[in-house]
Amino acid sequence: MKYAWVAQHSADFSVHLMCQSLNICRSAFYAWKKAPLSAKAEEDKALTEVIKTSFNEGRECYGTRLHTARFNRSRTHGESPPYWPVNEDRRNAG
Repeated sequence: MKYAWVAQHSADFSVHLMCQSLNICRSAFYAWKKAPLSAKAEEDKALTEVIKTSFNEGRECYGTRLHTARFNRSRTHGESPPYWPVNEDRRNAG
């Protein structure tokens, strides 16, 4: 979580100073930044895109039940459901 915050604010503040104030190593931050996304992170990213698309197609109206129903209709047979509720992902997506 600290690494993501540093990455998000790196345009505004010095990475060196942020790492120093958060008590993390710069080398660890750059290693995290360079590492590929995990399978879970890739799935999270894909689910977020599905939810954003559903939100935009639904005239930007929130509704967990509607978005879940749309997601379930769009899944292929045998594909596993998301491992967290849609409304939690909406909060994280902004």
